[in-house]
Amino acid sequence: MIDKVDLKNCPFCGGKAEMEVYTKYNGDNDYVVNCTKCGATVPIWHETEKAAARQWNRRADAKT
Repeated sequence: MIDKVDLKNCPFCGGKAEMEVYTKYNGDNDYVVNCTKCGATVPIWHETEKAAARQWNRRADAKT
């Protein structure tokens, strides 16, 4: 069962983000987050939902 993880909205368009799950041939899952509006995604699949969410939710610090 997939645990509920909090995902920030898309940093590009503000759209809703969703967790995508890929089940491999051996039954293990990989996870990635993408935007349901513009299709933005992160380039790396992760072994856990938390790792995928952490990558998606990461934002660069604004330099002033």
